[in-house]
Amino acid sequence: FKQTISSKIVIANMTREIEAYYDEGKCLAAKSTTIICGDDDKKLKYLTGLLNSKLISWWYQINYNSLKMSGEALGFGANEVGTIPFVFAQTPELTKIINLVDNILNLNSNSDIDINKEKQNAVKEYENQIDVLVYKLYDLTYDEVLVIDKAFSLSEEQYNNYNI
Repeated sequence: FKQTISSKIVIANMTREIEAYYDEGKCLAAKSTTIICGDDDKKLKYLTGLLNSKLISWWYQINYNSLKMSGEALGFGANEVGTIPFVFAQTPELTKIINLVDNILNLNSNSDIDINKEKQNAVKEYENQIDVLVYKLYDLTYDEVLVIDKAFSLSEEQYNNYNI
C-alpha cells in the first residue's frame, strides 16, 4: 500500500537533548525515531519550536534523566512525548514562533549552512528568540529562566519588559 505523509516532526529517540526536525515529506526515518504527523503544518512547526526549546529539553531531562539513560543519551519515545506539558499559544505567539521556525528552516535548507558562520549565528539567534517566547508562554520568572539557561542573555529588566 502507498500512504503519503506530507509534514511531520521527526524526533531522535536517543540523544543528549531533544532533537526534533520538521520535515515536509522529504526524509525517511530510521526505527530509532518518533514521528508526529498531522494535517496542520502550523501546529507542527509550533510544536517543533517548543520541542527544541531549552525549557522543554530541561523539563525532559529533569523528569526522565534517571529513568531513561542509555550511556549519555536520553531515551525519547512516543510515550514520553505524551507527558510533555505543552502550552498552546494564542495566535500572535503562535505566529511568532512559526515565523522563527520558518526562518530556521530556510537557513538550514541552504547548502552552505555547515560552513557559513553568519547563517549559523542567525539560526542561533532565532533559537534564542524562540526560547524567550517559550519562557514567557510558560510564565517563568527571570530567576526561573536562569535555572534553566545559565547563559541567558537578557537582563532582568529586558526580560520583564519583553512583550510577546
